[in-house]
Amino acid sequence: MKPTHLAITLALSSSVVFALRHRELAALKQRSSTLLLKTQKSIPTKQIAPSAKQTIPFSPQSIFATLNTHLATEQPEDAAAADLDARMEALSNAEVRALVSAALLEPDLSSKLLTSLADLIASAGTGENRSLAFDLLLGLHLREQGKTKTLERAVDDWMFKDPAATVVWIRQALSSGRITDPKLSKKLVTSLARAEVMIAPVTSLPRLRTLQDEEQGTLLGAAMQNVKSPADIRALAASVITWPNAEAKNRVIGANMQKLGSLGDFHATAAWIDALPDATPAEKNEARITLTMRDPNTVANIERYAGWILSKADSTEQPALAATLTSGWSVKDHDATGTWLNNNRTALWYNAAACEFAQGAARKEPATGFDWALTISDEPLRRKAFHEVMRIWNKDNSGAAAAYLEASSLPADWKLELKPPE
Repeated sequence: MKPTHLAITLALSSSVVFALRHRELAALKQRSSTLLLKTQKSIPTKQIAPSAKQTIPFSPQSIFATLNTHLATEQPEDAAAADLDARMEALSNAEVRALVSAALLEPDLSSKLLTSLADLIASAGTGENRSLAFDLLLGLHLREQGKTKTLERAVDDWMFKDPAATVVWIRQALSSGRITDPKLSKKLVTSLARAEVMIAPVTSLPRLRTLQDEEQGTLLGAAMQNVKSPADIRALAASVITWPNAEAKNRVIGANMQKLGSLGDFHATAAWIDALPDATPAEKNEARITLTMRDPNTVANIERYAGWILSKADSTEQPALAATLTSGWSVKDHDATGTWLNNNRTALWYNAAACEFAQGAARKEPATGFDWALTISDEPLRRKAFHEVMRIWNKDNSGAAAAYLEASSLPADWKLELKPPE
C-alpha cells in the first residue's frame, strides 16, 4: 500500500474512532496499533492532550441557593447535597474565605443555613477551613445574641476531630477582642484548656490552674488519661501537688500514683516524692499514702509501707497519718490491717489508728468494733470510738448493743453514758 493511501486510511479510521462506542474503540485501537508500528518511520504520530478538567464556577449566591434547596428537602442524600459536596471540594482557601465573608454580609440568610454552611466548610478541608467555619458561627453569634450554644457545640465537636486547629482559632478569637460575651469567653477558655490537654497535658497545666475548681478537676482527669510515660506523670503531679485546690490535687496525685503503681515503678516514685522541691511535708505524706493505696502489693506489705511512711513524719504528725493509713488499708484488707495494729500497740500513734479501725469495723461487725475500742488508752479517742460504735450498733440492733455494753468491762459511768435511749 502506498503511503498516501495509508494516510487516507488512517484519517478515515480516526473519524470512525470518535463515532464508535467504548468497546469498539478499544478493538479498533488494537488493530490500528499494528499498522502504525509498521509505518511509524514514514508517518509521524500525533499526541492528543487529555481534556481539561471542568471547573465549577465560584458563586456564593449559587451555593446559598443550593444549600437552601437541600435544607428544604430534609433529605440527607439528594441531588443538592451531591452538588454541594462537589462545590465545596472545588473551592480554594481564598474562595472559602470569600464565601464566609459573603455569608456574613447577607442579612437574609437563616441561622439554620449559616450553621449548615459552617458544618460544610469545616468538613470539607483543612484546619484553616475549620477556623473559617468558627468565624462564621461567631458572626452568627454576634448577629443574633443568644446563639452561643451553636458555636459552643461546634467547638466541642471539632475539638476531638482536630484539637490543634481548635486551639489556634480559640486563641485568635480570644485575643482579637471580637468576643464580648463573658459567658462565651469563659466557655471558650475552658474549651481551650480541654483542647490543650488533649495535645500536651503537661504544658496545659498553667491554663488549667486559672480555671474554677470544678473545671480543674474535670480537665485534670482528661490530662491524666493522656499522659503515658512515668516522667510525664511525675511532671504533672509535681505541678498539681502545690495547687491550692485540694480536691484537684488529691485527684491528680491519686490517679497518677495509680498509673505509676501499675507501671511497677513504686521505688522510683517513692524517691521522686521524697525529692519534691516545692511540696510541703503534709503534701508529700499525702502523696505517699496515695501511692501505697494504689500499689497492688500493699496488702502483703502493710508493715513495710507503714514503716516507710511514718518514718517520714515527726512524732506530732504520726497519729493523724496512722489513722489515715488505717482508714484506707482496712477497706482493702481488714484482717491484715488488724494484724499490723496488734503488732504495734505500744506505738505513739496506736490510739489514733485503733480509733479509726474500731469505727470502720463497727460498720460490718459492731461487736468487733466495740472490742477494738476497749484497746484504746487515750480517753478522748476512746470515748470518740465508743460513741461512734454504739451509734452504728443502736441504729442496727439497739437490743444487742445494750446487752453487749452491759456485759462489757467498761466502768458504770461509761455504760450509763453509752446506754441507748429507751
